[in-house]
Amino acid sequence: MLAQSFQDFEMIVVDDDPGGASAETLCSYKDDRIVTLEHRDRQGLAAAFNTGIRAARGAFITFLCDDDEYLPSFLEKTYAFFESPAARKCGFVWTGIRRVKDTPDGEVPWYEKNWSSPFATREAAIIEATSIGSGFGLTVRRRCFDDIGLFDPMFEMGQDTELLFRLVSRFDFAVVPEILVKIHHHQGSQLTDRTNYPIRVALYEKIIDRHAAFLNNYPQLLYVHLMAIVRLSYLAGMKRKGRQIMMRILRCNPCRVVAYLDWCCYELFGENARLCAQRSRIRTMLMPFLRLRRNRDQRHLK
Repeated sequence: MLAQSFQDFEMIVVDDDPGGASAETLCSYKDDRIVTLEHRDRQGLAAAFNTGIRAARGAFITFLCDDDEYLPSFLEKTYAFFESPAARKCGFVWTGIRRVKDTPDGEVPWYEKNWSSPFATREAAIIEATSIGSGFGLTVRRRCFDDIGLFDPMFEMGQDTELLFRLVSRFDFAVVPEILVKIHHHQGSQLTDRTNYPIRVALYEKIIDRHAAFLNNYPQLLYVHLMAIVRLSYLAGMKRKGRQIMMRILRCNPCRVVAYLDWCCYELFGENARLCAQRSRIRTMLMPFLRLRRNRDQRHLK
């Protein structure tokens, strides 16, 4: 943060780890822009975000977890984008990201993700906006929280997805089409760890149910998020849950061939995520058979 090219900011650090070394470390920085707030008891990420939002004085709020970093021009380019004619009506924006793996020998590039706007359709834009996380350079106008409320502490994981559903239902948004955030993957504890998949599945379902009325207006949006639950379920070894969600998908999309193909792949490879990457080859082999079967079914109905 202190290396940003844009220097007119306040940095609110919320320490959700009572008794840790964070407070002592932060005291070594003699900078009036740094505000340190400490929870007496561990309350979780949503509560930490909310503590920071309540204390914020600026017109824009962005989020950075302790193991990620902004590239030096993040604040400058995000602020300039908000001030441009294209984003005057936007309630929030996000940026491109670069993922790296931290190893004993240093950073290893993993992959990059960038977006360009405008999107082809409103639904395509909403799919992307609800598929990112708070760590994707998400920056929100302060007044938006006055309208929709803060993060819901009930969601110890996926709280950013739930918030994004509320944001997209009320405000315009856009993408800063540059990679301005670096996300680190390391051997330490992270909310995205595989051990957290079962609870992520349960909370993801609650998010879908909570926003069912909105999702019903966008069939592809619902499909994408239900498929995400299927993927998490199979990766967690929760085949019964994966099958349950797949049946829900197929009831709504009985002629969607790709859904049957994905299901076959998850059933074949189970929780092995690396082998699931071979789905494209399996799709190629199974597509003619499934099309033939569907045509037969349609002729039978006639």
